[in-house]
Amino acid sequence: MPHRKSVYQQVKEQLKPAFLAVLLAGILWVPLLEFTPLSTRAQLEVQDNLTYSLPFQRLFGLLFPDLGGFHEWVVYSGAVVFLLSLLAILALRREYMSNFWIALLLGSLLFATLTQLELFQFLARLPGMSLLRVPSRSLFLFGMSLAALSACAVDRLLGDNDWQSLQNSRRLILGLCGFVGILLAGLRLVSGNLPLEFLWGGLLLLAGCLWVWLRMNQRISGFLWFAVLMGLCLLDWGVMDRSLFTMRSRSEVLEEGEQVAAEFSGTPGEYRIYSPSYSLPQQTAALHSLQLADGVDPLQLRAYVDFMERASGVPVNGYSVTLPPFESGEPHSENATFSPNAGLLGWLNVRYVASDFDLHSEGLVLRKLVGGTRLYENQQVMPRLWIQPLETATGDNFQPLNAVQWSPERIEVDAAGPGLLVLSEVMYPGWRVQVDGSPATILKAAGLLRSVNLPAGSHNVVFYFRPVSLYVGASLSLAGLVLACLLYRRFTRNA
Repeated sequence: MPHRKSVYQQVKEQLKPAFLAVLLAGILWVPLLEFTPLSTRAQLEVQDNLTYSLPFQRLFGLLFPDLGGFHEWVVYSGAVVFLLSLLAILALRREYMSNFWIALLLGSLLFATLTQLELFQFLARLPGMSLLRVPSRSLFLFGMSLAALSACAVDRLLGDNDWQSLQNSRRLILGLCGFVGILLAGLRLVSGNLPLEFLWGGLLLLAGCLWVWLRMNQRISGFLWFAVLMGLCLLDWGVMDRSLFTMRSRSEVLEEGEQVAAEFSGTPGEYRIYSPSYSLPQQTAALHSLQLADGVDPLQLRAYVDFMERASGVPVNGYSVTLPPFESGEPHSENATFSPNAGLLGWLNVRYVASDFDLHSEGLVLRKLVGGTRLYENQQVMPRLWIQPLETATGDNFQPLNAVQWSPERIEVDAAGPGLLVLSEVMYPGWRVQVDGSPATILKAAGLLRSVNLPAGSHNVVFYFRPVSLYVGASLSLAGLVLACLLYRRFTRNA
């Protein structure tokens, strides 16, 4: 009998690649650890964590595709893939690391479904898990497991192994055929018709069962069998995937907010635009090189969200992927009762406000009506860079400045002190500043913006981004890469 490894030895073997994976991913997870507590993800409530848990009735989608259904609840990986995975679970549990894939399959499916039960909601409070949303996205791991298990079954079927002795596999195929036949016949008798989803899934599963049966009994060559099998899978996946998206032309997508964008695209100067009604979509603004103070992003800095809550006047009640939030999903009218603060928006260099409804805020002057969108100019706008006396409040008695150089990671400006130099950009760990080539202390103006105190005289000021977390993460990844090369070299020598 072959020597079986102890549990300790098996765990030890699995920890080695896990440790290597942690090292290689260091360049991602170290900066993420820095970002997470500063983001709105750290404020997720349990109801946010459990959004779109998979309803139990959606498990029928394992066999029958939900054509055109809700994308977060799609569990259909293909009828043939489902059949092959069941065969692998039944017959190959001691081969191909099948137990690992079976455990991952069951764990991801249970997490997607059971989290909707109050008994399992404690999972959302566990460290790390409390940062996640939409439990049904664990179905990504479920799909990976199905792919791995079905690949194991295909590899076995393409080999010279004798499946005829595996009575459980034969019973599974007969059982599935009988179940599908009875279900389709029952639906036809009861309702008088067959829904397309049931008909499609049932026929593909029956075809898959027949094709696998022929190969198990060595009635067909491996090459032909595999070619037809892949054809069935591609047909199945193609029909399912096509039902989940809508074809839209580039011009159709980019014409959303096009009239509004065209009004701003020729306006000179550095400025930002804010819309409480999402009147200028991000893709259209990007096409016209316009900069926005609002938008859609699931990862938002908490300091910026808190500031925008005061600047926009729109309350933030919990986590939202949009800024400002649209709780009812009707951006063109939802925030009509809230008035933005022109002064606070001005600190963010917001010169224009585009709104689908009337605004009554001091400092905002209506300049034009484009379609149904009102274009307001902010009379209290601040420049992108300015200097002000040290003892005054933010934005008082300021003098505008022009940057000598401006890039995403380096901003250079010449300024005369004394005073507080303010850059209308969000502060984040890793930003540093030099005054005349010497390190200086970077400050926060208005609790959000980068700034620095300047003594009397003319100065050259450089803001630059040097995140320690990125370099630490990159060092770990480099160490992991070196370790992987050494392990590979050792493996090839022993082979």
